[in-house]
Amino acid sequence: MLRYEAPERQIRRQFALPEDDVELLESCGLPWETVVMVENGQRSLWLFVHDVPLPPAIEARDQPGVPLVTATMGFRVTGYPGANLDMVYLNPPLARVSRSPIAALSDFQLDGRIFQQWSRHYPFDPATHTLFGHFRTAQTWLEKEAIQ
Repeated sequence: MLRYEAPERQIRRQFALPEDDVELLESCGLPWETVVMVENGQRSLWLFVHDVPLPPAIEARDQPGVPLVTATMGFRVTGYPGANLDMVYLNPPLARVSRSPIAALSDFQLDGRIFQQWSRHYPFDPATHTLFGHFRTAQTWLEKEAIQ
């Protein structure tokens, strides 16, 4: 099985997340990093969570038939905790093993790699929802797509 590995680099912590989110991310045991980027001349903040386990019915889009067990999830967190979060960005780009299409996907250049933007929206409420909760929600999106 193929375990996706991000390009060799040190874990970057270029900005701080709320303490509660840090504790929950740490409890997962997955490597994560915070990165500041410039997009269209604007500063943007990103969280990357590496080695996220994938459901068995999901594989790398560009390597059909090769089982893929992990991927990197990216989240644009500019404005968080006061701003809404939506979408997830995945590297490598994913597909169902069955090759039936997954809706609302597009490629997105991010951090020197091609990520796959999953356009998913829900009523995120900054007063009650968290970044860690959004991460868990994105994991359920993967699970739901894997069984369709």
